Amino acid sequence: MPDRTTLALVACASAVLLLNLSLNGDGSSERTAPPRPRLPDLAPRRAAALPKQCARHAEAFTRIEADINRLRDAEISSEALRGALNSAWRKNHKTGVLLLNCSGVYVLGNRRALSDAHVWRCLKGLRDSVASALLAHRRASCAVPLPLLLNFEASARPPSRKRFPTFSYCKAPGSADVLFPRYYFDEAHKWSGPNSREEFRLDRESFAWSEKAAAAAFRGASTDTTRIDLAALSAKWAAAGSSGGDRLLDAGITEYLEPAASSWRASHGNRTLPAVAPFVSMREQVKGYRYLVNAEGAGWACADRFLALLSSDSLVLKQQSTNVEFWYHLLRPGEHYVPVATDWHNLRARILQLRANDSAAAAIAANARAFVGGFSAEVSVCAALKAVAEYAALATPARWEETVRGLLAAPHLPLVEVYSAARKT
Repeated sequence: MPDRTTLALVACASAVLLLNLSLNGDGSSERTAPPRPRLPDLAPRRAAALPKQCARHAEAFTRIEADINRLRDAEISSEALRGALNSAWRKNHKTGVLLLNCSGVYVLGNRRALSDAHVWRCLKGLRDSVASALLAHRRASCAVPLPLLLNFEASARPPSRKRFPTFSYCKAPGSADVLFPRYYFDEAHKWSGPNSREEFRLDRESFAWSEKAAAAAFRGASTDTTRIDLAALSAKWAAAGSSGGDRLLDAGITEYLEPAASSWRASHGNRTLPAVAPFVSMREQVKGYRYLVNAEGAGWACADRFLALLSSDSLVLKQQSTNVEFWYHLLRPGEHYVPVATDWHNLRARILQLRANDSAAAAIAANARAFVGGFSAEVSVCAALKAVAEYAALATPARWEETVRGLLAAPHLPLVEVYSAARKT
């Protein structure tokens, strides 16, 4: 491993840009004079064990362990990593490389990805939530910086036989990605959106169940055609009950996005889209409705709002999806949420069943809130440490060193300092 002077010369000669991460509330950044990353040459040691408190969360790591075990024959080299990065960036995927060493946590990526506001929010989340724990854990075995390829999208990609392992917080069936905790969460892990907005803190208040309408609610953008189907279904039911019928569903699209809007019209004979619905905050939905719809869609996404909805005191109707986050297996349908079909064909029946069994519906909502109450930030931090520890054991330090050398030799890749032990910021 080169010493600090040699590494600095390589970085200068390659025109590697190092940016000090100083994130504002709006996701913008301040760029200061470029310090150099410290990558000391230490004798390799055995990987450190997880902190003792992580032992009580072992059940939460089963999916991560399974993903890592499937990577035993993965190609880990600078060529494979560079190929994966180039492929992702050609497709405009928000992807970067997390570098962990003894003195700091860094993210390397192209300028386009690192100029994206969502990516900066993710970097801020990494800094605030898990970076210090990752750094403390790696100090026991940081002879060579550890590179992790991070997918900042809320989606996963299909597998490939020769592919550098990619870490994602949302995974679809057949994907070769490794599940990793979301890059942003607050101390209590009670919200799961990219902004620390008050509307995501649904655990802070309680509203009387009896004062809520026995109906389902949803508001959101048309990130998927099935969300538009839900809004159309709501309009259809409302029209059918306009003569005084009891409304079962209040769902609407607050903003139409492409390509979902055009795709939906094309598949419905150029039918007019449902009217844009007025915005209703998540707090108002919790206050006014007993059932909240978590619409993930038929694509490869994991809805940001799911954990937040579970933390409310309303019941969650979860659209069935094969996409998962690392903790989904801890939930049980019928105990923490009620599943509904992806195409919504059984939504009416589900709502009518809940109305007929009101006390059971209230109990499910209470179970979900209790589950989230015990799902602390510690679970996510331990899951991140578990993923890194298992992943680090896949290759010898020599292979990691060769990979990092290749990364630092790329002249067009900015390097962002997320967390520094020296600065403690």
